Amino acid sequence: MINLPEFFRWQSENKSFYFNGASLAVYLIFAILTGISVLLLWTFKRPIYRWFNAKSTHLRIFSTRALKTTIGASIIVFMSLRSLLLIVSNYKNMYEALPFHLCRLLLIVTAFCLLFNKLNFIKYYGSVALIGALVAIVNPSFDFVEPIKPQKIGLDSIYFYDYIFIHCFLILIVAAIFVITPTQLKPIDFLITLILFIAIALLAFGINWLTYEYASSNSWKSNYLYLGKDDINSQANLFGPLSKWPWNLITWICVGLLAHGISMIIWMVQDKIVIDLINGKFSIKIRRSEHWHRFKAKSIVKV
Repeated sequence: MINLPEFFRWQSENKSFYFNGASLAVYLIFAILTGISVLLLWTFKRPIYRWFNAKSTHLRIFSTRALKTTIGASIIVFMSLRSLLLIVSNYKNMYEALPFHLCRLLLIVTAFCLLFNKLNFIKYYGSVALIGALVAIVNPSFDFVEPIKPQKIGLDSIYFYDYIFIHCFLILIVAAIFVITPTQLKPIDFLITLILFIAIALLAFGINWLTYEYASSNSWKSNYLYLGKDDINSQANLFGPLSKWPWNLITWICVGLLAHGISMIIWMVQDKIVIDLINGKFSIKIRRSEHWHRFKAKSIVKV
């Protein structure tokens, strides 16, 4: 194990900050700013869509394709650096060096969608990413420190910033992609999302079981999607007996499907509100939901 500066160490014995006070305030500021940013993106989605797609150059030097590629490559680089840090620091939960927790996995998927200019794939996983990141922010989990509240993690730990940045960024990048990309959503797309979510949950459950039974080190006993065995699962008591292994698989699948269904209803209903800015004039009106109308007709839904 390399002797790292204290800021990069995951061990908490020499840390000064806890997850309260100034650290909690910074955490909440980032979370609130993210929420405000998403609200602004939604409010001005139509002028933003027209502005972005009318430009051939962004930030004066990037073409649209180059900008997407740069953002996607940057995500991969930073995710790789985090995995490297976990390895060289002999991280407590070494399995996290393989970033298959839901939010990190979906951020990698987003990176490849950007790299290969397949942003329309956001329709298959975008709602899951937003819901997962939101839950992670509302119910933060720092599994590598003692669970005694308040946990000893805060402003003097890179892992504090990693947690809040990764989830806030996932929300912002997915929301931005939804705004700048025409959403093509049909009933079959809704079904594909359900199948993908169930498949990911089953895969994570299987990996967790295999590593628990056969991993030579406790640090490789994984808890992806919080579907691991009870003694390594920080969320094992969240829903009482329903969140105990192996029933947590069924519980989390049901929760995920319910959340996705609710997100679809919100997606339909919010389309009734049309907010626009044309020639400097701000307008707002209520109409029938074109999303719902076209969803029923199995046609393309545009911004």
